[in-house]
Amino acid sequence: MHQMACLQAIVSTIPTKDNKDTFNPSLRNSNGSFIMPVSKSGGETILSYLDPREGSGMILGVLLGVYGGHTTIWMESKTVDTAGLYAHLISKYRATVMVADYPGLKRAVYNYQQDPMATRNYKKGSEPNFSHLKLCLIETLTVDCEFHEVLADRWLRPMRNQRARELVAPMLCLPEHGGMIISVRDWLGGEERMGCPLSALDHEDPEQAKHEAESAHNSAAGYSSLIGGSTAVKADKRKARTGLTEVLLDKEALKTNEILVLAMGEEVEKRANEPGTLRAGAFGYPIPDATLAIVDPETSLLCPEYSVGEIWVDSPSLSGGFWALPKHTETIFHARPFRFVDGSPTPILIEPEFLRTGLLGCVIEGKVFVLGLYEDRIRQRVEWVDEVAMRDVEHRYFFVQHLVTSIMKNVLKIYDWYVTSFRYHSPGLIGLMVGTRLIDDI
Repeated sequence: MHQMACLQAIVSTIPTKDNKDTFNPSLRNSNGSFIMPVSKSGGETILSYLDPREGSGMILGVLLGVYGGHTTIWMESKTVDTAGLYAHLISKYRATVMVADYPGLKRAVYNYQQDPMATRNYKKGSEPNFSHLKLCLIETLTVDCEFHEVLADRWLRPMRNQRARELVAPMLCLPEHGGMIISVRDWLGGEERMGCPLSALDHEDPEQAKHEAESAHNSAAGYSSLIGGSTAVKADKRKARTGLTEVLLDKEALKTNEILVLAMGEEVEKRANEPGTLRAGAFGYPIPDATLAIVDPETSLLCPEYSVGEIWVDSPSLSGGFWALPKHTETIFHARPFRFVDGSPTPILIEPEFLRTGLLGCVIEGKVFVLGLYEDRIRQRVEWVDEVAMRDVEHRYFFVQHLVTSIMKNVLKIYDWYVTSFRYHSPGLIGLMVGTRLIDDI
């Protein structure tokens, strides 16, 4: 129920051209009741091709529809294989929320790039129109920044949607834990209460802040909202926090589990082709009422800032554990990390219990970045022996996802992939088998 409430709040706060009121409809009074009555009509139309019997397909395609009074339309996953059919169904049923994944979207988008008229003329007298779309939810574990540009600018925008860049919302799901959603792009607000620096705008110059306050006071002669404000700086801050954050990382630093940010924002696209760099995208903030921690999976110690670790999350939206597996439930669903305190050489145990997601990533400006699964990371043991036979040992880490990204950039017609790792009998040698699924018709 808590996860349904979070998802319903995310959907209901999507900014649209018809919703210009600055009053936050999710505000509650001291009794917990909504200050502004919630409308009982005007539910969303959710179009999904994910399996409705499990995971996020059930959460978004079945449970959310029942909870929020939405209309859910389900179609077979093979629908996206036919050029133009997916776009036709979106237009026919006037879908406002799409639930999809990368393989299906890539199939539909690349078919449109190959032959746009096949999509536009799929049905005579009915041209695709996506103007009513509010959100495109993409189930994934890692973000594909480059495809987002193609999806928004070469598919959604040509289909008459003026908010193409704002539609794209990758959602971080846990397929091994019931498809629970722990992070997705939202417009809920309240980021300033997260307890961590969110952007450079949080560290403004005092003189500049005073000047902006005077400007806002002088412009108060006309109507202005007491909640949202009307200054351009606040609008820029809000836009930056609700947008899809992208960063450019140093690959060499990732080998030692360090995060070295080379560029952020608009600079990422300009420098994305520089050698030795990795373009990474954020999902968004953790879902409401969630506590997220980055923990060293080997030592269970909290990681310092700008370092790679396993994502642990604690939220009322999470389930209690595995069925009839008490040992695994205790280890995975009730894990407790350690941290050091000043003046003590011994780490102490932290009170909250977390779910170990098995995902490796980091938090930058409060947003979640995922680099890959823990089980898909390669650890290389490196040893040096000097003249006096002193041995120095360290480990270097490589993410399989980075290898796959390089393959997909340089090999055409690949839209999906899978990786299997195996170990030879010789110590220290690890082999990888990379399989790909090809698009046959382009």
